[in-house]
Amino acid sequence: RALSEIGAHRFDSAAKTIEEVREVFLEWSIPVGRNQVLLERLTAMLAATWKNSELYNKFCSFDQANLSGQGQRANMMDFSELLSLLRSLGILSERYSGKDLTTSEMVNHKEQIRTAEACTFPEIVADATCKIAKGDVYDAFRAINKQSVASLRQGNTEADNDMSSLDWQEYKMVMLRLGKLMGLPVTDQGCSPLFLKDLKEVEELKDQLHQARRDYINSIILAGEKVLLLARNQMQEKDFSVARKSVVDASKVYAKIIDENL
Repeated sequence: RALSEIGAHRFDSAAKTIEEVREVFLEWSIPVGRNQVLLERLTAMLAATWKNSELYNKFCSFDQANLSGQGQRANMMDFSELLSLLRSLGILSERYSGKDLTTSEMVNHKEQIRTAEACTFPEIVADATCKIAKGDVYDAFRAINKQSVASLRQGNTEADNDMSSLDWQEYKMVMLRLGKLMGLPVTDQGCSPLFLKDLKEVEELKDQLHQARRDYINSIILAGEKVLLLARNQMQEKDFSVARKSVVDASKVYAKIIDENL
């Protein structure tokens, strides 16, 4: 219907239809009883964090001042660093005071927090219903590490055998598991909200609507310019009565932009 309305230059009606479709998909994608705004924010937060290498690398250096954070370990994320990340995102069930950090560590931690806060939302931080217990985080952490060790034993030489930390691939899998714990519609292959493909098509249709509106306005302007050019030629030929009519016709063409609320 929206496409038909765009083709008929009924742009306001098309915009309304597109928004109605979007609201239907959003309503269907939200589990019964869930806060729609919060679920959208959580999904956006997960999409912004689960494959964010900058975020991962910054939190891998959380304890670089200690021996455990040196060398190869500096490029891995241990359990305490994962908890620090989740606290900064506002999805851990307890808050961290930071009292045991040195001054240099606190400066580094503030930079980590700034990076994490760019991926989350105030609604998530303030809401108590979307928090994950530390025990559940540990279960996910251990499960992914055991999965990697099993993969290594099966001949995957790229698998990580360190049970005390997460490499980049393990981090992504853990974040997706935590998304499941928060009730987000994800799969192990990626962040896949329900009806994501449909919603993407709706957004593409919005872009198509805007482009069609611009093209239609440009066609009106071009038609008006052609009439004005004709009027100028008629004036040069001293055919003033015809020229006046052409100017009036040009005004009527341009008036479409206002009359049709374009």
